[in-house]
Amino acid sequence: MRKKQIYLMKLLLLLIIAKAQAATPLWTFIPQTSVELTLTNNGSAEVIYTVQNQSAHPKTLVMIPIAGITQNGVCQLPGRGTCTLRLSIQGAALQGDVLGGPVLCQQGNLNQCYQPSILNSLRIHLLKQPPIQQYTVLPLAGLNGTITPNQTQVVNAGSNLTFTATPNAGFTVKHWLLDGAVVQTGGTSFQLNNINANHSLTVVFGQSFAYVTNDFGSGANNITRCSFDNTGNFTNCTIVGAGFSNPFSLSFNPDRSRVYVANFNGNTITKCDIDTNGEFINCSNSAAIFNNPVDIIFNPAGTQIYITNIMGNRVTRCGLDIDGNLINCLNAGAVISPKGITFNPEGSRVYMASSSQVIKCDVGINGDLINCSLAGAGFTVPIGIAFNSSGTRLYVVNGPFGIGSVDQCEVDSNGNLINCIQAASTGNTSRFLVLNANEALAYITNATDDNVTKCEVSVNGNLINCTVTGFNMNGATGIRLVVL
Repeated sequence: MRKKQIYLMKLLLLLIIAKAQAATPLWTFIPQTSVELTLTNNGSAEVIYTVQNQSAHPKTLVMIPIAGITQNGVCQLPGRGTCTLRLSIQGAALQGDVLGGPVLCQQGNLNQCYQPSILNSLRIHLLKQPPIQQYTVLPLAGLNGTITPNQTQVVNAGSNLTFTATPNAGFTVKHWLLDGAVVQTGGTSFQLNNINANHSLTVVFGQSFAYVTNDFGSGANNITRCSFDNTGNFTNCTIVGAGFSNPFSLSFNPDRSRVYVANFNGNTITKCDIDTNGEFINCSNSAAIFNNPVDIIFNPAGTQIYITNIMGNRVTRCGLDIDGNLINCLNAGAVISPKGITFNPEGSRVYMASSSQVIKCDVGINGDLINCSLAGAGFTVPIGIAFNSSGTRLYVVNGPFGIGSVDQCEVDSNGNLINCIQAASTGNTSRFLVLNANEALAYITNATDDNVTKCEVSVNGNLINCTVTGFNMNGATGIRLVVL
């Protein structure tokens, strides 16, 4: 019995010692001012502590941040010595009452931290609690579509919101406007991040059209415009422009107010205005003379036009005056038999179909094509070329006569084409290819068949489930998809 009592006494003593050791901080706080204060939003105060080192080792102490409270200087605490901790308190920066702290930690060691006793801890009361700042976002949808959510959103400062647009059949998203300014072109979703003001967000829908040039010696010399049904097939194909001279391709300026048509036989570029119905008006030919122009594109900024001259073995670069006329047309670079031309998405390189190859060139400061080199070879008289939006894949249309095909190539870090494989077979005399806005569909013109091949784009980039669409065409060659 006695041994048991001795054992229990020893155990109790050990518990008391352990408790005392656990409760003994390495530094303690003695307030030199009142630690309980009441401040208004515009008020300020200072609280001072003397910090005592209970160990023989020096310490460098820093405070864990508290909104509205600033430590004035680092507390250098000598062994068995003291330092003065001065705290500056600003009512305007406080986020509410502060009950507890300050917590001082050994610099660089968040596992060694101590704070005053409950009696000596901060008790700061904010006389008027600051309201939580909130903002409103008003979502609006233009005609021919909806936006979700469609009610006014009230959010706390710094919040994020995601909006989704759903266009009606035959329409697509044209722009997203934040407070009246364009912040995104296309895309069915928009994310508004870190909201710190009231906003209005408007999604504008436009009608999607496909424009197809009718060439291949058909004598049609006109342009066909088609709408889309909800499966992506062409509908309502009508003639919207005529009087061209073997129109081989076309390109629209960035705001879709004008179109430029390359006349292969006429050796000219025709400029037309676009009316509210999407038809071509006020057409006129450029003063500049080209040499069997095949393809025409704008640079990403919309300030210059590039035209391939297949018989001239060169690419022409032209500026634009205020009325959209071509000016200062110069030789931008020499390329053998250039046909289809496109910029990579970054606008740093130009790619051109040439003989059985694809050539890439860097774009110089003035827009000239420099450092031209072979990007890929082994194609069958390629005509049209087109990038996906990420610039990781290039499509090449083969086959000026007979059954055509489309190759897809990956683009390496140097801009060269690798791992090229056939993506699909198409129609007779395939010419150009375009992808729709979400890159789910590809359209390829077939000049001899007078139609367009529509294909779905698989995850790996192949063109699958291809069908024929389009009518009222005669030598379908160039093609562009636009939203008006």
